[in-house]
Amino acid sequence: MKEFFKYGLGKQLKKKYLVLAVDDYGNTRVPPNMNRSSFASPKSRFDANDTLESRDDLSQLYEVLRSVKDESGKNAIFSPFSLTNNINSISLRNGVFELESVKESFQHHEQLDSKNYQGTWKILKDGIEEGIFAPEFHGREHFNFGGLKKLWDKSPEFRKELKEKEMLFGLDHWNKEIGGRWNAAFSYYNGLNMADFRAILQEGVQNFKQAYGYSPTAFTPPAQEFPKKLIQFCSVLGLKAIDRPLLITKSWQRKNQTIQINWQAKGRNPIRVVRNTVFEPAIKGRLSSIPRVLKDMKSAFKYNKPVIISSHRVNFCGTINPSYRSEGLSNLKFLLKEVKKQHPDIEFISYRDLVGLLSS
Repeated sequence: MKEFFKYGLGKQLKKKYLVLAVDDYGNTRVPPNMNRSSFASPKSRFDANDTLESRDDLSQLYEVLRSVKDESGKNAIFSPFSLTNNINSISLRNGVFELESVKESFQHHEQLDSKNYQGTWKILKDGIEEGIFAPEFHGREHFNFGGLKKLWDKSPEFRKELKEKEMLFGLDHWNKEIGGRWNAAFSYYNGLNMADFRAILQEGVQNFKQAYGYSPTAFTPPAQEFPKKLIQFCSVLGLKAIDRPLLITKSWQRKNQTIQINWQAKGRNPIRVVRNTVFEPAIKGRLSSIPRVLKDMKSAFKYNKPVIISSHRVNFCGTINPSYRSEGLSNLKFLLKEVKKQHPDIEFISYRDLVGLLSS
């Protein structure tokens, strides 16, 4: 029953398809050349290793994706769910809380750390042109803009911390004052109303097209908090699919949490797409397990469903710790080769391609 609930619902597809859906690209998170000695030890792998994707991050990722081809000769494809804006670190230093475009973020990183970031934006765009890197929409920013802006305006202590960090990371201790998770852009309690949320979404979609050269097909909310009232507005913006977990909680405040169940289904606008396996190779234990992904894959194909692997950019980041990236990419390469070995008829497609198949 559990297997059917996870894989049995939704549209069936005749072929075996594999999609790699990877969150957080375009997000600055930890700044380059940061002096970590003045801050507490990072409490999460994101605060420890997650940086804006560098030249080597992308180049080495592309090498892995090119190393495995399906029966039609097509490379494996990354569908990175990407942000369009970040906090402007230069303005932050000068006491102004404002956004910059993702392209400007790459330019600023190149100025601060040319060794790791020179030419990165071109490499990213080259990957899009090649069809090996196919971004989708992860939001305008990956932080709680309304809550953080309010806190910035009223708290000298908060302003001091952000100026010293020159970036947004490691802010969990401020969640109570913010009124929601600091990294959840659409947190229900961040003081913004639906009109503000709609404006953020609309601007984000416009900025995506400007940055990446085309309109996004799908959207997955940062930190998976998203008001149900906004789902229909996504279709107004031209988004054909919203990517949601099978099970989510509907509020940040634990005492008010309720469970929302999602499943892959056609006939809804936008359609709902649910990732059905998880691969986090930089985490020790169950989520990093290649056998687990392969087992989930067999179950999905049993019900004629595509395999949508969920992951995060941090697994493939090496600017801070190159060995971290090496381990993640090595495991990714092994997984892809094992998939090809067990399923010679597998077809690698982008998330955009998948939405087209599910919508037809």
